[in-house]
Amino acid sequence: MRMFKAERAHPIMIFTAFFKQLRGFLLPMIFAVSFQFRRGDGLFENRYSLYFVLGFLALSLIGGFLRWFFFTYDYQEGVLHIRSGIFVKKERYIQKERVQTVNYKANVFYRLLDLVTLQIETAGGFKEPEIDIEAIHRSKAGRLRDGLKQQNNTAEGGEGTFQRPETAPEAPETQNPEKTTETRNPEKTQAYTVGYRRLALAGITSGGVGVILSFIAVIFGQTMAFVPEDWINRFFAVFQRTGVTVILSLVFFAFLLAWLISLLRFIIAYGEFRIEKGQGEILIRRGLLEQKELSIKTHRIQGIRITEGLLRQPFGYASVQVEVAGGASQQDGFKTMIHPLIHRGELPAFLALTVPERVYHQQVKPLPPRALRRYLIRSFLPLLPFPVAFYFIPGNLIWIGMIIFPLSALFGYFRYKDGGYRIDDKQLTLRYRLFARTTVLLKRKQIQSLKMQTNFLQKLRRLTSVNATILSAMMRAEFTLKDLELEDALEIWQWYQTGKSTKPPKTVIKEEMQ
Repeated sequence: MRMFKAERAHPIMIFTAFFKQLRGFLLPMIFAVSFQFRRGDGLFENRYSLYFVLGFLALSLIGGFLRWFFFTYDYQEGVLHIRSGIFVKKERYIQKERVQTVNYKANVFYRLLDLVTLQIETAGGFKEPEIDIEAIHRSKAGRLRDGLKQQNNTAEGGEGTFQRPETAPEAPETQNPEKTTETRNPEKTQAYTVGYRRLALAGITSGGVGVILSFIAVIFGQTMAFVPEDWINRFFAVFQRTGVTVILSLVFFAFLLAWLISLLRFIIAYGEFRIEKGQGEILIRRGLLEQKELSIKTHRIQGIRITEGLLRQPFGYASVQVEVAGGASQQDGFKTMIHPLIHRGELPAFLALTVPERVYHQQVKPLPPRALRRYLIRSFLPLLPFPVAFYFIPGNLIWIGMIIFPLSALFGYFRYKDGGYRIDDKQLTLRYRLFARTTVLLKRKQIQSLKMQTNFLQKLRRLTSVNATILSAMMRAEFTLKDLELEDALEIWQWYQTGKSTKPPKTVIKEEMQ
């Protein structure tokens, strides 16, 4: 059946390609202009510079037109045919059985014209979608998506499942914990939305202030070339009169500005967040300006990652992400997030709605007390050069070390305190901390490998480390819990081998200690 004849995208693709080229040229242009001003030259004092810029703009516009003209697509008999290329012609054929997910993305200009970018991911895609069809009308994208999603049972339950044969549990009936939850036709689809108050709290506690501060520092360094010299002299004159007050005010202003930018960035990225659970699929919509729609087959979900940041954990909040086998699950620098900010008390009901075969419990079996010493030593190792540095530091700055060392000890203690594991029938829960406290929920049939690693010092204290590996969008994801009790690690190992959680015999423990 022929669904489309060979068609081109909307002509606005010409201008989007042009602006992409311009965006890539913008940063070198800023550095070049900054360099000219430092030399005392005008913006286009050299006419050849003006000719170069105008020529680049013209070539970019022509390139955008040619890219649009030579890009066509059609779909017939279950095969998507893509033609592209200006000088080197490319033709790609994608059978619908190979398609893993079909996602939407629409920026502000596309939304005004009811257009979307269709992103098609196959089993071979990892960091990026395999095919992007830009500037396609939403109705056509919907028909194309429906055609590609009509896969046979082999594609759904065969090689693409990445699971060992095992019967999956049935989904329990639960109610969604948030007031913003909306249930429509519960036999088919359940929807869950996140309000802007929760998104604002997520943005404030997202921890993106450091990245924004670095960006502000780069912009500030480049704009200094445009500031008149007499302004700089006046600033230093004020600084000499006021001293530390100006520095503290500037630092406070920089942090406040970075926090506001981080908040706006998060709300723009995750505004209108909505997640729908259908038959064997999770659909995520998000984005205030650029709307994105991501679909995930539930059988491709290999693990759940619950992250509690330093600013979120004291208030009981966390973000929930999924590890997906195959496809691009880290688009635009974001992982596949199914909830940007949720309270720990709401997690069991939320997971029962979205991924009912996973269970969450706040209580885990802790690490043994003799592991605390190793966590404290590891937290102090990066500070070994500091005593030498303090020898050359003036006496009135020694207080810096008096702050760093206790904080490091406290950090090591919390890494130890938050570590632990739990076995629930067919699920393994690992909890550990680097900076944020992370809890991962792994099904036994989806763990690709499980390793026990013991060094000489651990062996003396009857400790070991457990490493679990699953498939993910980046080939694989590894989770390591360090310094478990040896008996507990052998219990996890036996559960992985037999599916039963029992304490290992003493003879097995003795063999491991030898």
